[in-house]
Amino acid sequence: MSVKQKIIEKHERKKIAIEEIAELFKKAENASQVMADRCVLKAQKMAQRANIRLTREFKRKYCKHCNSHIKTGTSARIRTRNGMLIIYCYKCKKFTKQALKEKLQNKR
Repeated sequence: MSVKQKIIEKHERKKIAIEEIAELFKKAENASQVMADRCVLKAQKMAQRANIRLTREFKRKYCKHCNSHIKTGTSARIRTRNGMLIIYCYKCKKFTKQALKEKLQNKR
């Protein structure tokens, strides 16, 4: 197998992994909390194996501390304050702060 073929196969595996990760997060939306947590763990492991970074959209769907799937009202409380998204996880009782908008750099 040539180097070019290996590179093509690697890109194909990454594309497949990205699609499967998206499917797992969709499945987690409609599943029970236990199944949703399992889907999140599977998606994280799949991303690590394929050496893929999860997108911002996917990162906001699980708690960084306990890796549980975030469902508004049932597993987490989500608030906004001073341009920040504040997520309180009911499972591990920890807060996560995320910027809603990127900070503008002052031009001088």
